[in-house]
Amino acid sequence: MAPNEKDIDSALNDLKQGIVPSVLQAAKKWNVSYTTLNRRFRHGQVSVEEFHHNSQSLLIEAQEDALINWIETCKRASVPPTHAQVRAFVEQFLGHDIGNNWVTRFVTRRKDDLVRR
Repeated sequence: MAPNEKDIDSALNDLKQGIVPSVLQAAKKWNVSYTTLNRRFRHGQVSVEEFHHNSQSLLIEAQEDALINWIETCKRASVPPTHAQVRAFVEQFLGHDIGNNWVTRFVTRRKDDLVRR
């Protein structure tokens, strides 16, 4: 998350919790664009990064969590799945082929979730 995104998130949290009474005051407090903050708060717009992530994701977060649980179950049984097995599992679930690098990007993106269990 970009440094400015953290400030925008903090400003949105202040607004949602009633810590600041207006978008203008939150924008000033966190030194973020009033227009951006207003769009996100009043109209539910998301950041460009979040939009791209959501539009390019094959699986929703709950499905990714289920995939991680399956991988972890296999690892606990001492048979960690290969990239080819993960790929086959996802393709069977989705009913269509996935990109050549999808599994690698998934593992990179969710590495913390895969390592900490």
